[in-house]
Amino acid sequence: MSEKLQEAMAEIITKAVSSVEAAGSFIVEQTPDVIKQLLTWKLTEALFFVGLGVVIGLLSIPFFKLGKYFGAQGRIDNNNNDVQCFLFYALTCICVFIGIVMFFVNMHTVLYIWMAPKVYLIEYASHLAK
Repeated sequence: MSEKLQEAMAEIITKAVSSVEAAGSFIVEQTPDVIKQLLTWKLTEALFFVGLGVVIGLLSIPFFKLGKYFGAQGRIDNNNNDVQCFLFYALTCICVFIGIVMFFVNMHTVLYIWMAPKVYLIEYASHLAK
């Protein structure tokens, strides 16, 4: 009985070791592809937000034109459109600020991935480990 138990134990250990080896080789085979996909995803994500920053920055143009229109309209009609004019100019400034911040923060990430992908991966992994 002790012999059967030892054989069964040896078989279980052998299967466990072979499973661990297979999993290890799978991870080693798939790691370059996973890293490439991660870099592609992060680059695409950063480029999306760069584009969004540009779009938000370009939204300032219609707000600026509307501010000019209401400012000129107030002078022609002798109405007090200062509040509307101020609001559109404030929206212009907010859109420009948000657009510039989004553009430069995400462009930094794009350049970081493009110029030093290994350093980016090391910092990304250290950020995940925290």
